[in-house]
Amino acid sequence: CERPAPTVSVYSPKAVGCVHELKGHKGEVLAVAHIPEIGCVVTSGADLALCFWDAAGSAPSYSMR
Repeated sequence: CERPAPTVSVYSPKAVGCVHELKGHKGEVLAVAHIPEIGCVVTSGADLALCFWDAAGSAPSYSMR
């Protein structure tokens, strides 16, 4: 997986290389938080958006701007 800015690359310790790319921000991604209890990843970016991702998917399940 390449990592152009507004993309988050997700790696697994069980897999070799990137397993998902999270694309949804319109600017640089500034922070990432993983919440394993609910299987969610939250990202925030320079576009002033919060994106909530299903940890197993590659599309945001919810976005706030």
